[in-house]
Amino acid sequence: MKAEDICKVVVVGTGAMGEGIAQNFAQAGLSVLITDIDNGAAERCLAQIDSSLALFRELDLLKEDASLIKSRIAPFPMERLTEVIQKCDCLLRPFPRI
Repeated sequence: MKAEDICKVVVVGTGAMGEGIAQNFAQAGLSVLITDIDNGAAERCLAQIDSSLALFRELDLLKEDASLIKSRIAPFPMERLTEVIQKCDCLLRPFPRI
């Protein structure tokens, strides 16, 4: 598979690294699914991405509307991980929490 063939990415772990990875892939136009073992972490991740996109908008660094970028990111429960990764093109697991 070539990089340009990747359309759907799964990010497992929504800490600072996972959040940044998810946002970057969404800004590149890819569909991003996020999950974390901590049930509230995905929602915190989405809130932080909102803040980051707002800052990027203020600095005129976005090429498209922030809501469109955010619409490409969706959380899913960790219990569905096996099912979800079978349908993705790329799986990323940022460095685990210590």
